[in-house]
Amino acid sequence: MMLHRTLIVYVVIIILYYAFGGASFPDYENYITISQKGGYLFSPDEYFAEWGSRWWLKNVGEIIGNHKISIDILVLFIQIYYLAWLLRGDDEKLDVAKLWITIFLGPLLLTTTIRATPVYLLVYTLAATRVSAIKLMIIFMFGLFFHDTALLVFLVYFIAYFIEINFKKSINFLVPGAWLISILMILLGNLMAENIMLILKNLNIGVRDVYLKSIDSPSFLKIAYALFIAVLCVPSIKRKEKTLEDLFLVGLLLLGALTFAVSSTAAIRIFIFAFGVSLIQLIKNSTESRMFVAASSFSYALFFPLITSLMFWDLFRNTN
Repeated sequence: MMLHRTLIVYVVIIILYYAFGGASFPDYENYITISQKGGYLFSPDEYFAEWGSRWWLKNVGEIIGNHKISIDILVLFIQIYYLAWLLRGDDEKLDVAKLWITIFLGPLLLTTTIRATPVYLLVYTLAATRVSAIKLMIIFMFGLFFHDTALLVFLVYFIAYFIEINFKKSINFLVPGAWLISILMILLGNLMAENIMLILKNLNIGVRDVYLKSIDSPSFLKIAYALFIAVLCVPSIKRKEKTLEDLFLVGLLLLGALTFAVSSTAAIRIFIFAFGVSLIQLIKNSTESRMFVAASSFSYALFFPLITSLMFWDLFRNTN
């Protein structure tokens, strides 16, 4: 039943995407630039990752003689991949989480963050299910195939994984500590922006240097959004016996908060990881599965007009 509702939301987003046309959404022009072998500062080889998506955009358009068609094929592949992610598994709680992720993040993941969307879904999968070290490496390489944010978020996971294996008892104080630092960075990080920017520029981060051209003072809405995600992490802070997943969640929050001090635009994309993982953690750790599903179903029906309005607003504001 929950899957059916999720599929309805998915279909609505897909219909709207093709009704407006892909070119109406942000990042599409960036894909056009990449397909024409642009989109870099110094050389086409400055990207450490994104081999698959960039190869497709730069070469397939030339092979078939139409860059826009190659982009549309890539978008379609990602949208089918998202559908496969929705259909995979039969966990009742995870189905609820997928519904809320699709409602709140689907309008972005299915229309705009196309190359990064597989990385988001892989991270959400890691938050829901433990995997072996070999599978983890395969997931990591698959993520790098699409987008370079995989480098950052999987580094956070590897650090959390290492701490759980070697310093498990420290997780109980690392989780609230990282959460508190995140709050401080969201509220006060802009005061340290110049020092952080100087350090990052010395690291020579390549094309991502575009985010460091000037200090980005976040708006009130962006600060509220970041703090809202921090609030969603509170159950992980309060949990008596904290886990790898809790540490991973606050690690993503901290990564977003550190980025927020320099570029709120880049940070918003990173906070999407924490947003989805926090939803999964909230639902996965609910005590009564049936009661939670029933409550979710009721709230879905009660607030359907509001949720639908938010989803449409998110779509409309991203179109030209």
